[in-house]
Amino acid sequence: MRCLIIILLSSLILGCADDIITTKFTDLQHAHAEHAFERGWLPPILPPSTKNIIESNDLDLNRGRGSFSFSPKDLKYFSDHGAIPIKINSVNRGTKKEMQDQGFQFYVYAKDSSLWYIAVHPEGKGDYWIESIK
Repeated sequence: MRCLIIILLSSLILGCADDIITTKFTDLQHAHAEHAFERGWLPPILPPSTKNIIESNDLDLNRGRGSFSFSPKDLKYFSDHGAIPIKINSVNRGTKKEMQDQGFQFYVYAKDSSLWYIAVHPEGKGDYWIESIK
């Protein structure tokens, strides 16, 4: 009986772990073929040259983040398609501030009930974070 209780408690504890799903796509076409945009986790504003997409989504907390690469010639694509440039406050001493200091440009893009923060570097590297605005 004692062994059964330990097994049940262990299962309960392990079952409470965050449900984080990581998916990789070789390029934008692959993401479209897998219907990734319909699931709502990828920013719908990625340029056609986007590749090496990695998305990581915490289904329990309804939060997502990811990274991608793109052709440096597409740097203006984000602002040309409705993303709004933002600056990270210098009071915030975190990863985003460090990225900005390294040359990343930050944008915010809203569509439907989602808000994406997108960080892009002139060398063609990008990261994003998604928040629900419901």
